Formats: sequence, structure tokens, C-alpha cells
Amino acid sequence: MDSDRLSGYIQRYQRTVYRAAFSYVGSCADAEDIVQDTFVKLYTYNGRFESEEHVKAWLIRVAVNLSKNLLRSRRRRGASEVTDHGSCDRENELLAAVMELPPSYREVI
Repeated sequence: MDSDRLSGYIQRYQRTVYRAAFSYVGSCADAEDIVQDTFVKLYTYNGRFESEEHVKAWLIRVAVNLSKNLLRSRRRRGASEVTDHGSCDRENELLAAVMELPPSYREVI
């Protein structure tokens, strides 16, 4: 993938990927790391996408999987989940409401 196409995808989908990651990990720093890792995976991906919606769905799925992996590794190490709900700017009230839901409902949304 060339850097111009990657830049376009980052501009279009960065916020969406961030929201997906943040809804799982609850930490701005961790969500930002996951966004970066997600786009690195896109840059190194050798497959083809059928459409723009396929790219978006692929990015969200990668972000969710990376988020779950991070949470799983924390549990294995015995670390507690760290959240910084008050330390970062939420994009809108909807995200705030979703974050207050139990994890099983958050995952569905």
C-alpha cells in the first residue's frame, strides 16, 4: 500500500478506530496505541478489499481484536484495568453513555 492511500484511510477512519478501541480498553493512551497498531497492520496487509466499507469493517475488526488481546494480556499478568475516563476529551455524549453500559452491552454497540 502506498503512503498516500494510507494517509487517506487514516484521515477517514482514525476516529472510528479510536472509538472502537476506547470502548473496549477505556484508556486514551491504550486506544491511541491500538489505532497506531491497526494502521500499521493495514500498511503491511497484502490482501485486497472489495469496497470502502470492507476497509472500514476490517479496520474496526483489527482494532477490536487488538483491544481484546490487550485486555487478555493484562488479566494474565494480574494487572488491573486502568481507565482514564476523566483525563481525555470525549467526542460526544453518546460515547459517554455507551461507556457507562456493562461490558457485554458495550461490546454489542
